[in-house]
Amino acid sequence: MNFKHLLLLIATILLALSCSKTQEVQLKPLVVVSIPPQKYFVQKIAGDLVEVEVMIPAGSSPHAYEPKPVQMAKLDRARIYFSIGVEFEKAWLGRLTKTARHILIVPTDSGIKKPELADGHDEQKGHTHGGPDPHIWLSPELVKRQAATMEKTLSTVFPEHAAAFRSNDSLFMIEIAALQDSIRAILQSRQQRPFLVFHPSWGCFAAEFNLKQMAIEVKGNEPSPADLRTIIDFARRNGITAIYAQPQFSRRGADIIAREIGARVFIADPLSEVWEANLIACARALAD
Repeated sequence: MNFKHLLLLIATILLALSCSKTQEVQLKPLVVVSIPPQKYFVQKIAGDLVEVEVMIPAGSSPHAYEPKPVQMAKLDRARIYFSIGVEFEKAWLGRLTKTARHILIVPTDSGIKKPELADGHDEQKGHTHGGPDPHIWLSPELVKRQAATMEKTLSTVFPEHAAAFRSNDSLFMIEIAALQDSIRAILQSRQQRPFLVFHPSWGCFAAEFNLKQMAIEVKGNEPSPADLRTIIDFARRNGITAIYAQPQFSRRGADIIAREIGARVFIADPLSEVWEANLIACARALAD
């Protein structure tokens, strides 16, 4: 065999291996979710048996995000869409299902009673309710319910992997229980204490761990000068020295209040894909 024939043979073998790997990737079923924390949940249950596509990437807001054409194209081979009840889905889920009618849409918030969304800070009149709080992924107890729905669906759609899904889900439940114990221990001295946030994302977390979330936003808008004065007075009376802001929204109002009361602004991303570590970090920030 001469040198040219040897190179041709090597090139043919490499091409065959490359095609084989491409086919393996394409054969892996695709599961679509709305937000990064859901990807964490699916991967905890399914491991590397499925590919997970997130519609709303890190750093984007579920209130205003528009999916990219490449994301819409990937839906052609998706098997399951796990929805969670965020605002993005109200605007886009109907369009997505028309584009890919074969996808099984599974609402993971089905049957979950959501606490009312606190959207105000008037102590005399009480909170202004903005409807059910969609941030159910920030409550470990509610995540147990979401994970159960995911495991049941995955086991039904992919029965050949059902045993693995059930085993992984059982381990995930143990991890969540340990996470809850850790957070309760961290927040033991904070029971019923208020904490200040810009956007009211942490109501489900507060409800589970016996805290009080107070929001700077007023019905989804930045506070007026009068609102700012009310919030500053409230923060001073309650000894609040830290304010939660999140990367998806402007922190201008939070910075103004922080300067007035001598507090620091803590960036807490409710959409972090590193779900467990994120909740622990947020709990420690509150305790400090």
